[in-house]
Amino acid sequence: RYTSSDDGGQPINPLILHGQVHGGVAQGMGQAMMEAAVYEPGSGQLLSASFLDYGMPRADHFPHLDVELTEDPTKGNALRVKGGGEAGITPSSAVLINAVIDALSGLGIEHIDMPATPQRVWAAIRTEVLGGQYLDIAAEASGAETVASAMTVNIYKTASYTISRPL
Repeated sequence: RYTSSDDGGQPINPLILHGQVHGGVAQGMGQAMMEAAVYEPGSGQLLSASFLDYGMPRADHFPHLDVELTEDPTKGNALRVKGGGEAGITPSSAVLINAVIDALSGLGIEHIDMPATPQRVWAAIRTEVLGGQYLDIAAEASGAETVASAMTVNIYKTASYTISRPL
């Protein structure tokens, strides 16, 4: 569940303002959890150039969003309105990353870079708790040629269980 309380001044159309806040929250959460431009290290070729390869949030990726509007009309313009769409973007990525860190803090993890993908969460757990030993074991067990492919094989079996608190 995500709750937001926003001051949009005197809303001309509250339904549209609610939609703008929802869209902003989705944008911030997408940035925090999945959106990343990925480049091939050798050539610099963009690997996430299409919507098939780019992690873009969809409606089913989000919890229920409760949006409350406070009306504090501004005297700065004749319509007494304020911007509304940015209100959701600004805090949502920080809120989500802080929730992830809070869930992982019991393991001694104090930082994770955005986006907090399952790979990054698992890498943080592996580094902090297992000291990187998991990769060697996984590579041997899976018969993978490289540690990276072993991690790819095994990450989704574990990463979905790493965050124990609801976001």
